[in-house]
Amino acid sequence: MGLVWNYAEATNNPKWKGLTWGMLPLHASGIAACTYHFWYNSPDLSFLVAMQAGLTCLGNITVGIAALRIALSNGFKLPFFGGGDKGDEAPQQAAPALVADPSILETSDAQLLTKLSLATIVSAYVCKYGELAMGEFPFTPSPAAAIAMVVAPPALLAASYLSKSSQGAQAET
Repeated sequence: MGLVWNYAEATNNPKWKGLTWGMLPLHASGIAACTYHFWYNSPDLSFLVAMQAGLTCLGNITVGIAALRIALSNGFKLPFFGGGDKGDEAPQQAAPALVADPSILETSDAQLLTKLSLATIVSAYVCKYGELAMGEFPFTPSPAAAIAMVVAPPALLAASYLSKSSQGAQAET
């Protein structure tokens, strides 16, 4: 989501930011699945399975809408709605995205690989041994805690992107 947001800023195409927003329900869906597994698939928390399915469906719809908005912003014409090929016109090719601010893309492949490797190793260690440090919490299912675990990360992420949006709007004025 952060890469897509940065791409939107690098190409000066704000439609890509809509893809970030569209991905938010999918993010929440993944967290719902992980939360269910955190409590060892307890039947007391089976509502998380339905929540995950609903969030996945919503996320697929919002990502599809965002992708359509990106395609339309790049010159894609919808067939059957007055914008398709008439037969005698050559199909239009979308212009390649130009990077408006190349400094955003300065991370080398080695740096990216190092960051990804460290993040993988640290998160694997935390997942494997972190629950043991939590006492009885993972073994006592709590619907309220489960909902908080599903809602809090996407809400914090949404707040950070709202903050970025308002900072961008203030910079333009």
